[in-house]
Amino acid sequence: RRQAEQNKRKREEDMFQQLIHVHQGTVESYYDEILADSIEEASMMQAANELSVHATQICTQTDEETVEELVTSFLMPHVAREHTQSKIQFEGRRFVHAAHSAIFDMVQNIEEDK
Repeated sequence: RRQAEQNKRKREEDMFQQLIHVHQGTVESYYDEILADSIEEASMMQAANELSVHATQICTQTDEETVEELVTSFLMPHVAREHTQSKIQFEGRRFVHAAHSAIFDMVQNIEEDK
């Protein structure tokens, strides 16, 4: 009889532990869901605020500033690219000129030795 009571008590203890475990899991998942919803809502509010600030900046921008921004973003890289190409051509011409000078000097030396 005592062993039966101990077995019954152990079963009830195990069921209680399982019940506590289930409740704990439910509370954790509910907490995670609330936290995720709060984070999403805060992110949406921050994005809306940033969008509003950016829209205000765009609206206050004058035509001159808009043109300046367009020139800077489109024309300046083109100018920089052309400048780089001209530097490369200059360096190439410098080496060609040096080679021509060396060949001309060799030809003059050969003609003088004849």
